[in-house]
Amino acid sequence: LDGPSVPELFQKGLHGPFLFEGAKLDTDFYQMLSAVWPKITGWKLAVGFQNTSHDDFSDLAALVLAVPGINVNNALGVYAYPDPVQNFHAMSEYVNAFFDFALLGRAEDGILKKPDKKYPEVVFENPS
Repeated sequence: LDGPSVPELFQKGLHGPFLFEGAKLDTDFYQMLSAVWPKITGWKLAVGFQNTSHDDFSDLAALVLAVPGINVNNALGVYAYPDPVQNFHAMSEYVNAFFDFALLGRAEDGILKKPDKKYPEVVFENPS
């Protein structure tokens, strides 16, 4: 989830399955992913979350709403603007669908095949 890959992935590659969820505002991760994407030969998917940054992939984004006096509107791209809880649910749903597919052998469902209208902040990426 929105983090750098391990060096072995850059050197040896991977025969999937591979899911990457990343912040749309942080192009460094997409540049990193572009370098390794061709080395991932199995099933792979990269999804970007619009108006997010790296910190949005932790529980900080949802917990900050409980801080008295915080103005979330001034935190565009820092707290999964406009709805950190919605983004948390979207991130979780993609991870759950991926694990069901990759670990439990369930069919690749709709959310892994195309963007879901329920989550307009999520876009499918092609890093190569």
